[in-house]
Amino acid sequence: MLGSALVYLAACGKPLKPPSLAAPSPRALPVVEEAFSSAIHAETGEPTVRIQKSALEKEFLLQGYLIDQPIMAVGNPIRSRVVVFKRRGNRLYLLEANHGHSVTFDLPQNFVLAEFSLTKETPEALEFDFNAGMSAIFKAKDWASPDFERRQYETAFSFYRLKLSYLEEVKTLPHDKLIVRQVGQIEVIDDKKNYRYLPVEVRYYLTPYQVSPSFKKAPVGNFKEVGFFETPAQLKTDGSHEVFSIKFDESKPILFAISANTPPEFRDAVRDGILYWKPLLPSIDVKMGPEGITAPDFEHNIVQWVANDEAGTASAHSQIQPRTGEVLHSQVYLPSAFAFGSRSRVRSLMRRWEVQNRPSPINAHGLLRGFGATSLCELEGGELKRALGDLISTKAGDATLLRVAQDYIRATVAHEIGHTIGLRHNFAGS
Repeated sequence: MLGSALVYLAACGKPLKPPSLAAPSPRALPVVEEAFSSAIHAETGEPTVRIQKSALEKEFLLQGYLIDQPIMAVGNPIRSRVVVFKRRGNRLYLLEANHGHSVTFDLPQNFVLAEFSLTKETPEALEFDFNAGMSAIFKAKDWASPDFERRQYETAFSFYRLKLSYLEEVKTLPHDKLIVRQVGQIEVIDDKKNYRYLPVEVRYYLTPYQVSPSFKKAPVGNFKEVGFFETPAQLKTDGSHEVFSIKFDESKPILFAISANTPPEFRDAVRDGILYWKPLLPSIDVKMGPEGITAPDFEHNIVQWVANDEAGTASAHSQIQPRTGEVLHSQVYLPSAFAFGSRSRVRSLMRRWEVQNRPSPINAHGLLRGFGATSLCELEGGELKRALGDLISTKAGDATLLRVAQDYIRATVAHEIGHTIGLRHNFAGS
């Protein structure tokens, strides 16, 4: 149910030996424009990235999202990491801070994620080849969901290699985010051990690393009454593991946006599903999302309507502050298959589902089977399919079917929002 092949960045090249990150690096200034900017390569005309020299060896939070392109552009989050940039000669290196990876700082350790060639230098800044450096994608989970297995530290540096790629866009958002969109093709293996190539988009987000002073870290529970998703286990210097529950900061507004493409007759149902949690989280609220904004978007928590009648699966994702468990942003994907509102629409959907149940080399998200990317939850519509068959047999009218569809969307959204706020199965949203 909850296995995930969340992913991250890697690089190849001829590494030079950088110094050890034996202690936490200084934190970057909170305004991202003082660290990064977009640039255009003088010879190729392609977008690239520029870093201020004053931002070197400062801590940044690196997050991202892998979006497979076939069928529908719905993807999965990439593991969040605290990183620093270090220069060595004519190369720039991206390293993950070794906090949580080590039991001792007495021995030098380096966690190199990527190597970049410098394309231009000024007295104040370095321009570097972000696309070539991010030549592979790490596979790792941004959260854990242990049931019976022992919580333990696991390395997270295996990856999928990008066969080819280019930068689609580089931009800074006011104050705190650099966004890089990379388009490419990764190599995957299907169930028959055949190599195939999957077109993808990877969105990277760099922000100055900050810890919310109002967020209170929560230890994991015993699952007797309630269960939360958890941060991946981090090592402590005494050899034990540190794990936190994943949740929003309840002292801040928790605002979800309904995607602008949601049909008007289902917007209230989506709103009700989000506000179902308001008695538990008084700070949760909802608004209509602006035109042109779609999930994933690191400025908004979004319930995204997906026009795909064959999907039949809603899904949810959250991304976190890796050292505390604070949920930073979330998205829910809600397929139009749940939006039946007439007998003809129901019959059409049931015919599609019948075809969909036949074996296919492609899974519901467009990924080749065996690639294995999943989300916090993928809520299947099996019960809905059976119920619709029963309703059709009773000659229920269009108005009745629309009310059933609206109620089903309310329940589905409530269920998935429950996951985005950190809750595991089972909870009232089920």
